[in-house]
Amino acid sequence: MALKNYYTGGEKNDNQNQVNRIVGKELSQHDRISGRPGVRVETRTSGHFDFISRQERQIAESIANYYGLSNADILYAISWHETHHGKLGAGKQGYHMGVGVPTKGAKKPRFKGWVQQCDWVAQRLARCQRANGNELTHKTILQYANMYHKPDNREAWANSVWKVYSK
Repeated sequence: MALKNYYTGGEKNDNQNQVNRIVGKELSQHDRISGRPGVRVETRTSGHFDFISRQERQIAESIANYYGLSNADILYAISWHETHHGKLGAGKQGYHMGVGVPTKGAKKPRFKGWVQQCDWVAQRLARCQRANGNELTHKTILQYANMYHKPDNREAWANSVWKVYSK
């Protein structure tokens, strides 16, 4: 019998099992049901990313570290830009970074949930970072936008994400 993925309600795949091993923490019953831990913590001196919970931060940092992404804050910046971290549009359904939400057509449930969103974005951003001298720069974000995320206006998307990230 396959285990159920408590983020999407579907069966866990190998990638999800791998991510769960990376994170190495069992979510509380509340987190399994809601997908959104309730405790919020400040993550920068300025409090800029204080909308990220401790649990979400641990997940993002573990995944970013696993792929060699130099700073998990870029994941929060993308989440904020796309859905104000789950408060707008498809973010309310667990598509925080807009991954799996095409402009036209149905959403892809395998990308639903904070872990899945972080995993997909971090893996690809890390590739772009390595291609840019292992530095996370505006150029890295623009390359990611062009190669993977593919928003309608890629330059404006990269500028907006970079602005949120570099505050």
